[in-house]
Amino acid sequence: MKKIFKHLKKVSARSARKEIEWPPVNLDEQIEKVRTIEAEGGAGLGKRIYHFDYRQFELRLDRDITGMYRIIANVGNERRYSFSIRCSHKDYEALRICFEEIMEYLGGDRCIANLPNHERMKGHYFGS
Repeated sequence: MKKIFKHLKKVSARSARKEIEWPPVNLDEQIEKVRTIEAEGGAGLGKRIYHFDYRQFELRLDRDITGMYRIIANVGNERRYSFSIRCSHKDYEALRICFEEIMEYLGGDRCIANLPNHERMKGHYFGS
């Protein structure tokens, strides 16, 4: 009987856990910082343009060898996701829309089958 009560106590303690409340991200401010960095000369291909934290992820923006934007989601030093964005350089409205979609995906269930994959963006999963 004691074992049953101990088990029920553990189960109720697990269910009583609260979701972590992450600070909100002001996406307009983040896009404005990217615009400022690129106006000042920015970074070369493959070099980080800007990064910020979203939930447990560090979102890093750079441009790949083709000049298109790429957003990499790292947890610690480990790459989890990469998103290739097909939009012209300095198209900040398209970049904002993609950031919103990525943040919605990362804030949701993160099912691999739901990775963004359409004409504007392609998502890649790196495991773990």
